[in-house]
Amino acid sequence: MRSTEKEFPTLPTETWIEILTEHGLSYHDLKRVAGVSRAFKAIIESSPLDALLFRGTPHSVLQDGTEVLLHPALDAWNLIETSYKKFEIRDATLTKTWKIHDLACVDDFATSPPVCGVELFNFGERYHDGHDDLSSCHQIRQKGVRVVDVLKRIARRWNEAPDPEEVHEMNEISYDDYTETLDLEYEWEPYVVDTCYDLLRDHGPAECYWDGWEPVDINQNGVVVLQPKPWTSERPEVHDK
Repeated sequence: MRSTEKEFPTLPTETWIEILTEHGLSYHDLKRVAGVSRAFKAIIESSPLDALLFRGTPHSVLQDGTEVLLHPALDAWNLIETSYKKFEIRDATLTKTWKIHDLACVDDFATSPPVCGVELFNFGERYHDGHDDLSSCHQIRQKGVRVVDVLKRIARRWNEAPDPEEVHEMNEISYDDYTETLDLEYEWEPYVVDTCYDLLRDHGPAECYWDGWEPVDINQNGVVVLQPKPWTSERPEVHDK
């Protein structure tokens, strides 16, 4: 019986790696190549391609100026959710959606090069520009920080209590508005907010959506810092599936 395995061109592995890297193939491209045949799969699994496929030995610290790539699975459709199982990604045409936690890539390292520590900056605030006094930082420490570790920490942050200072600031604004309107039909009461998610959704901007990540940074301690872009007021375009 003839094998159904696709014929593999007889070139040295080093040559194929040079071809694949020189043509600028992305993470997704390389994963597709791995599915062509067992021989190609073996090439894709070789160590010279570790950096492009978010593999390798995690670093405790990185030198300032190191180029750090963020795993494409973290380029999510929306990361303002209370469960990491709700986070979604879409294809380039926005016509197909996947739950990130269902994909095998959640076990990939979150960054390239891989690291043992990540700091999430400005998650949980209603408003942020990266410079205000209410900016927050939340750490992830693992032997190697994976995509799923980042997703779980983000979801946990949205379920945590908000910064008391932010709630206080919100109540000050609310009280000032109340006194300016002199609306005596009701008695002003301070807001009581249980979670960061409730603070954003119930008391944040009227229209507030996820807008992606700022460029990956490295702090003075050599730890990777991930920070979302300021929430946008423009609703992401959704196509019929």
